[in-house]
Amino acid sequence: MAEIDLLKLARDFNDNVTNALVNEDFKSNYRKSTTFTGQFYRLMEEVLKSNNIAEYKKFDEYKKQQLYYQKEKLTVDLTVWKSENDGKIITKSKQEMPYLLDGYIWKYILLIEHENSGKTWLQEMQKLCTISSKYKLIITYGRNEKDENGFKKTGDYKGVNILKYATKILNNYDDITFEEFVIMFGEENPNIDKLNGKKVYDIWLCKKGESMFTRVD
Repeated sequence: MAEIDLLKLARDFNDNVTNALVNEDFKSNYRKSTTFTGQFYRLMEEVLKSNNIAEYKKFDEYKKQQLYYQKEKLTVDLTVWKSENDGKIITKSKQEMPYLLDGYIWKYILLIEHENSGKTWLQEMQKLCTISSKYKLIITYGRNEKDENGFKKTGDYKGVNILKYATKILNNYDDITFEEFVIMFGEENPNIDKLNGKKVYDIWLCKKGESMFTRVD
């Protein structure tokens, strides 16, 4: 069984944001990138916890094989890692040093980046491809490849319309550690009031060995 169901995490987050948009204050935050960042963390942390991933807090003891998440580790918005030993990293007693060193043995399992700008998310793609992890998730904006049902079309050099370059980046790194890479493209501000029950994000998946990202939702 996979350690993480990446598509479930993506869908859970999609549901959380879609449901939250009925609130006018949340909708206002969604339209402002600076304030929505805080909302992103709150909703994604709810998703991680509901999927049995614990928040790691400094000086806490942690358990072998437990999955933990942290903010801004390796300059990545959210990382999920797995401890290979019981214990904690920082101790005050020299006698506990072997225990301390055991605490440094972990594996990165999932990397999550949220990029408000649909024009610059390929930079995050580059970064995640350089870090070993089985699962990788980018959340960004600009999902409409063409004008459809009155929705504003995403710009040519933005969002989903530059997805082909993500595949090129992935292939260029030949990352042997990754198993699944998901990119979520959210609706842009001018279209938010036109959703009418439609989910906020489209979800695209590339699995190891595949030649491109395929839309799954």
